[in-house]
Parts: sequence; C-alpha cells; structure tokens
Amino acid sequence: MMLDLFRTWNLRKKLLAWFLLVAMAPMVFMTAANLFFSAKNVRQGIGERLAANRKGVEIELQQEEKRLLNQAGRYAVQPLLVQTIVSGNREMIKRFLAQLLEFSESGLLGIYDERGSPISILQKGKVRSASAAPVPSKEEEAGFRFPSVHPPSAYADDDFTFDVPKSKKSDDRFSFDVEKGSPSPASPIDASAKEAMEGALSPELIRQIQSDGHAVVRSPVGNGIALSAYKTLYFSGKQIGFLRQGEILDQDFIEEVQQRVGLGVALVNAGGQKIISTLSDFDSIAADRGIQAPAKGKVGGEDYFYMVLPLIGKNGSVEGGIVLLQSLDSLSASQRQITLFSLILFGGVGMIVALVSLKMASSLTQPLRQIMKVLEYAEREGDLTRRIRVESKDEIGELARWFNSFAEKFSGIISQVKESTRSLAISSAELSSSSQQMGENSAETERLASTVSSASEQTNRNVQSVATAAEEMTATLKEISKSVLTATQITSQAVDVAQGTNR
Repeated sequence: MMLDLFRTWNLRKKLLAWFLLVAMAPMVFMTAANLFFSAKNVRQGIGERLAANRKGVEIELQQEEKRLLNQAGRYAVQPLLVQTIVSGNREMIKRFLAQLLEFSESGLLGIYDERGSPISILQKGKVRSASAAPVPSKEEEAGFRFPSVHPPSAYADDDFTFDVPKSKKSDDRFSFDVEKGSPSPASPIDASAKEAMEGALSPELIRQIQSDGHAVVRSPVGNGIALSAYKTLYFSGKQIGFLRQGEILDQDFIEEVQQRVGLGVALVNAGGQKIISTLSDFDSIAADRGIQAPAKGKVGGEDYFYMVLPLIGKNGSVEGGIVLLQSLDSLSASQRQITLFSLILFGGVGMIVALVSLKMASSLTQPLRQIMKVLEYAEREGDLTRRIRVESKDEIGELARWFNSFAEKFSGIISQVKESTRSLAISSAELSSSSQQMGENSAETERLASTVSSASEQTNRNVQSVATAAEEMTATLKEISKSVLTATQITSQAVDVAQGTNR
C-alpha cells in the first residue's frame, strides 16, 4: 500500500521523501545508537568509577590496617605491658590500656587470654570530666607507678563500652600460670556477659594468629566498622594471649569518603541492613550482589548502582560491607540531556535537511515544470516560440538547453513547412483554377469536337462532292486543256499567219 501511495506522488514529493530518507535514516540510526551506547558507556563509566573508588577505599583500609598492625607489633613487645598482663590485675590492665590509648592514633585496644577470651577491651569515648582527679589504686598506694603520662581521667568507666564486666563471683584479679604460660581467672567469668559485650576469638582466627603471628579482621559494630589487628603476646617464650589494636570507622569516616569520592556511602551488616549511611533514605540493600560487579538496587524509591567492599569477620565469613552508591538520577539526567540534545540536533538537522531537500527538489523539478508548461502550451496553442530559462549547468539544465535547441530547429522546420504549405496552397488554388479552366476548355473542346465532327462529316461529304466535282473538273479541264491546246495551236497558226502577212 505504501508503494502504491508512493507511485501517486509527484516527482517533488518523491525527491523530498528520498532526500529525507537518505539523510534522516542514518541520523535516526546514529542517534539511537548514540543514546544506546551513551547509556551503556555511562553505566560502564559508573561501574568503573564504583570499582575504582572501591579499590581506593580498599587501599585506604589496607594502609590503616598496616598501621594498626605495626602499632600492635610495637605494643606487643613492650615489657611493661606484658608484665602488667602477667600480674593478673584486671584493673591495672585496663588503666594501662587506657593510658596507651590516650597517646595512640587508634581508637581501640584489647587483651585476650590464650584461649581467645577477652580480658579487657577499651574504646576511645567522649571526655566526661577532664578535671576529675583519678582515685589512686592499691598498687599506686603501694608504690607501683604507671609510665609517666597525663592523667587518664579522659576515659570514664562507662566509655569503655567493650570492657568485660566483672564477675560477681570473683575479685578484680586472675592468676597466671607461668609454667603453662596461660592466664586463668581466679573464678569463672560469666559467659553470657562476655558474649553480650564482646565474644571470644574464633578458633580459626586463633589458628591464623598463631600461624602467621598476626591477623587483620574487619567487622561491623554498632556505630561503624572495627578494623582490628591481632598480635600474639609472649612471656618468657610462652604464649600468654593476644593483643588487639583497632580502629572504629564511624560516621566521620564515611562522610570523609563521600567527600573524596563524591558517592553515597553506607556501612551494612551481613544481612545488608544499614549500620550508618550518608543517605538518609538508605535502609537495606542486597550486599551479596555488589561484591563482584556493580549491581542495581533501590534506595528510598530511587534507582542506584552500587558496589560492596566486603568485611571479613573473625571466622572468615562476610559480616558486612562498605557500600558505595551512585544514584541513577544523574544517569537519567544525563540521558535526558543527551536525549534532549539529540532531539534538538535531530530537529535542527532535520529542518536543514528538509530545506536543502526542498531546494534541491525545486532545482530539479522547476526546469521540468517549465518544460512541461512549454510543451503543454505548444500542444494547446500550437506555438513553439516559447523557451525555457536555463540557469543551472547540471543535467536538467543541459536537458533544457537541448530542448530549446530542439524547439528552435523544430520551429524552423514548422516555419518551412508552413511556408511550403502556403506555397502549396497557392499552387493548389492556381491548379484548381487551371483545372476549372481546363474543364471549361474540355467542354468547349468537346463541343468543338462535336462541331468538328459534324463539320468533318460535312467536310467529308463536301470533299466527296469536291472530289466528284474535281473529277468532273478534271475531265472538264482535260477537255478545256484539249480545247486550249487546240486554241493554242490555232493561235500559233494565226500568229504564224500574221507574221507572214506582215512580212
């Protein structure tokens, strides 16, 4: 049906449609391809950006873990710390850790026994009262002094959020078996209390620490990520426990990451639930999908691309992750801008192509229309004096020039034919007049011929009469001749007689 419709179009419409098809079809294809590949490239760029930034965060965490590991190694070989642990005084261990933590760049210190059970774990907290004077312990009253540092009053008891509470069945001491190299509480510590505050080290982690001499663990906590470096503690060549040097990466950390990378940042647990986030609408996400490659998810009803930097726990399993998120609104905005730009470009180029196509179609059809008008006028009026105005030098202009030349020659031929026809008409008129005269002459001739015929008959009769008369006359003449001859002879004789007389 489209072909039938195309056949009904005039040449101008066909040329215009052809130009538009030839010019616009590639543009439509290129625009569609550009939109497709630009979206693909933008998605690929977002994926590469997420991967690169995840790598950057990974490197930053590794550097922080290396720093923690080096610092833990320095602390683990300090004789005073080892002696304090061997002393078995839990309060002295806690106060010693507090003073170390005061001048440490990290935010968490902990001591575990040989079995991996926590003895004391301290985390930096807010200063409750810097001016409060510490109450001297029994050891200080007895003359034992800690290293010369500032007063540890910056750490209140309730700031030690990871400290294992005392057992109701024991005092503040635990005994240390130097022969076996392991501390043991004077009385058992409440297991439920330990699990509630901080669990024991897993056997896998203990084996890793004992095998490598150290271990690094990332794990989500209530207010951020705990980066922990573990070192083995020795006394007299015997293993007595483990030192934990750690750092809590909290809201300040993810805000710094967000400022650096320009992405949304969130910390999630193993189930993908939010711990902290820079996105107010963030609640949860499928963390397992974004580990290997960028994944797509919804946050607050909006689409996001995200990647997850997994956090490996004490038992080697994924316990959470750092999620980097890129809103697809920017992608959609970019797509809208690209689409709008493409449509504007497409429309502008389409208008230009349409105008150029109209101009080209007119340049092709106008001479043809002039030829058609001249031929139509010549056919209707019989006038071949009209000529086509030639302006172009292309094939159409050449056709117009040849048409003008043909019309000129044909007009000359027609003039000659017309002149010949006029002469022929005159000759024909003369011939007609001559024919009429000849007709009249023929009639007269016929009449005369009839008269001549009658006259001929009469003449014939007369001739016969004349012939008869002639014969008679001949006979008469003969008689006369004879008579004349006789007269002549007589005359001659008379003459002779006369002459003779005269003599």
